[in-house]
Amino acid sequence: MRVNARLQCIGHETVFAAGDSAAFEPALDKSGVRAVRMAPVLAHNLKAALYGLPLQDHVPQRQVLALLALPGHGAIASRGPWLAAQGAWVGRWKTWLDRQFMQRFTAEALPLSPTGLCSGCASPPPSPCGLAGRSSESPDGGAPKA
Repeated sequence: MRVNARLQCIGHETVFAAGDSAAFEPALDKSGVRAVRMAPVLAHNLKAALYGLPLQDHVPQRQVLALLALPGHGAIASRGPWLAAQGAWVGRWKTWLDRQFMQRFTAEALPLSPTGLCSGCASPPPSPCGLAGRSSESPDGGAPKA
C-alpha cells in the first residue's frame, strides 16, 4: 500500500504500513533491512497516533546491505552498484549477523510485563508462545514459568 514518510497509508491516515507492504515514492527495494529500520518509526507513530502526539518521519537509507543465502553454505552480498561478494565466508557472515539480530528477541531479551500478561504476545496465561507470567515484580526476575 502507498505510504507517506510517516508510514501512513495515503488516503487513510489511521492505517499504517511498514516493510514489504509499504510502497514509497520513489520506490524502495524490498528487504528485511528496510523493514527493521522502519519498525521503530512505526512503533512510535502508532503510539503517537493513539495519544494525538506528533508523528515521526521515516528517512530511508539510500543504499542497504543485501545478503542472499545460497544453497549449501554460501551467500551473496551487495551494497549499491559497486560492492558485491560471494562465497562461503559471506554465508558465515550472514549467519552470524542473523543470529546477532535474532538474539535480541529471545525470551530473556523481551521486555518484562508488569501487567502479568505475556511479554511476547500480550496474552493472559497460559499464552501460546510460552512466555506468560514473566513480570518485573516476580521474585525470580521474570523467568518463564515451568
